[in-house]
Amino acid sequence: MTTRSDTEAAARAGMICAGAMVAQQVGLKAARDTIFLSSFSVTSLPIMLAASALVSIAFVLLASRVMTRVGPARLVPGAFSVSGALLVAEWSLARSFPRGVAVAVFLHVGTFGAILISGFWLLVSERFDPRTAKRRVGRIAAMGTLGGLVGALVAERVTAYGGVLATLPVLAALHFVCAGAVRLLGPPEGPAAADPSGPAAASPDAARSPLDLVRRNPYLSSVALLVVVGSTAAAVMDYLFKAQAVAAHGQTATLMRFFAIFYAGVGLITFAVQALFGRLSLERLGLARGAPRPRPGHGHRHARSGGRIARLLAPPRLRAALHARAARP
Repeated sequence: MTTRSDTEAAARAGMICAGAMVAQQVGLKAARDTIFLSSFSVTSLPIMLAASALVSIAFVLLASRVMTRVGPARLVPGAFSVSGALLVAEWSLARSFPRGVAVAVFLHVGTFGAILISGFWLLVSERFDPRTAKRRVGRIAAMGTLGGLVGALVAERVTAYGGVLATLPVLAALHFVCAGAVRLLGPPEGPAAADPSGPAAASPDAARSPLDLVRRNPYLSSVALLVVVGSTAAAVMDYLFKAQAVAAHGQTATLMRFFAIFYAGVGLITFAVQALFGRLSLERLGLARGAPRPRPGHGHRHARSGGRIARLLAPPRLRAALHARAARP
């Protein structure tokens, strides 16, 4: 039986993990872009984006199979620990093999990022019942967004004092914090705990592969198509954005500072919106009705916010790319 103190402890662990997880994700994206673009021309970026997508797909399919066997409560903490250990290894080899490590970090971020974030939110959804989630999820998400802001600022300061590579062990430490905190989000001890051999595992869908499920379910097929189209558009915007960033700032440490400040600015706007409206939406409307729906002009409002950041951070030629990049969800 889950007590109130257990729920409170799990909620605090979720907030800590969300903050550290998004902080390392934001800092790692800025470090990945800077390390790669400092070693390779921006024209190599499309090849790496394609390679990262292929490796990520294979890794997600493998992770989904492992997760159905061992459960997310065991897989997710281990994935955080392995990702942190890989960052330490990449940092130790970076000066001897700069180009190889640049490729490794790029593939590392693309491979582990989706698994860690989706695995964390899967644990949150399993840990809290809908009524409890209505009160807790907004706080956890807000802490994650605040963590993204802090992560970007920390990455910028660490780069200013120690260089881009110095951010890797700091980000590895955040992975280990996540690995410890996320363990408290596992199912509670006792008969109510999740059992991999229980009825859920015996359902017909459990024996199917993820691709088979997508193929047979029209809703999942539509979602998969939407993800593919959205990811393709996002990749094009990312390329244009980073190409203009390199043209404006060159392949130096100032590029890392630019990426960090940009991500911090976007994180600050997102945090303000969530802090003002997220909890109110969950408490008044609930999880389903509080979910965002596409509205005319919604993306343009985000783009206008990105435009304000652009005027502060970028020369005129970079503003158009910033404007498009900030409009992404």
